[in-house]
Amino acid sequence: NGNTTNFIVDTDRKLRLNAADQGSSWLYTESIYPDSFELGFKLKMEFSPSASNASRVYFLSDNSDYLQSNGYYLLLGENGSGDRIKVYKMENGGETLIAQGLDGALAKDPSVCNVKMTFRNNKDFVLLADYDDNGSFDDNISWVDNTPPTLSKYFGFYSIYTATRVDKFV
Repeated sequence: NGNTTNFIVDTDRKLRLNAADQGSSWLYTESIYPDSFELGFKLKMEFSPSASNASRVYFLSDNSDYLQSNGYYLLLGENGSGDRIKVYKMENGGETLIAQGLDGALAKDPSVCNVKMTFRNNKDFVLLADYDDNGSFDDNISWVDNTPPTLSKYFGFYSIYTATRVDKFV
């Protein structure tokens, strides 16, 4: 679901943004989240990310419209050379930074991030990140949230991009 016409499966059988012009696109799926789970994904941006060319990964969200949801997202991309994974919690239209990864870890071209995330007992999170695509998972981000959103059922990817990056998110 989402902006499905803005994505293709490329010749390497990877999902790739393929938008006609600058803007933003998202894909999401409904998920059943148990009280404990593990998930993993790989995101590649074929450039050094910025605030104008960035990705968000939404999870434990209670609404498919992420601007109106309660849940969490990972931000990958910001201005400057300090690009790192940032974890935000969304509640009642506001957002709060709750954890962040290694400074500068995403500030490279291309920027690659393999993520393994574990959620336990409805409150404990551990996120491992590998930025070199070699299985090292050197970044360990953890946090506890005793009040996670209830009725969470969406997982998705959101990308914002300029005209020169319309096909550079994999």
